Amino acid sequence: MVLNDLVTTGQLGELVGRSRQWVDRVIRETEDKDWPENDKFPAPEITLPNGARLFKQKPALKWLADHPRRPAGRPPAANKASSATSPKKGGGGGA
Repeated sequence: MVLNDLVTTGQLGELVGRSRQWVDRVIRETEDKDWPENDKFPAPEITLPNGARLFKQKPALKWLADHPRRPAGRPPAANKASSATSPKKGGGGGA
């Protein structure tokens, strides 16, 4: 095992454009549910005394790519054009 191959959840988040919290949540979801054993997020290679877990980078990134999640945040507005043309509250605009 080469230490350069190991990454934290924070580093995984950076690699996939997400937060450490998002990666932690994805991992917890696979641990908490009755996921088939071969479909769970790869187990950490090392758990440090402070609780930080180190994962092999390639299997972790492959798992994340093979199990796409919904994008974070709110979905885009259904019809942005209608909000741009609607009158603003408090209206006036007069002289």
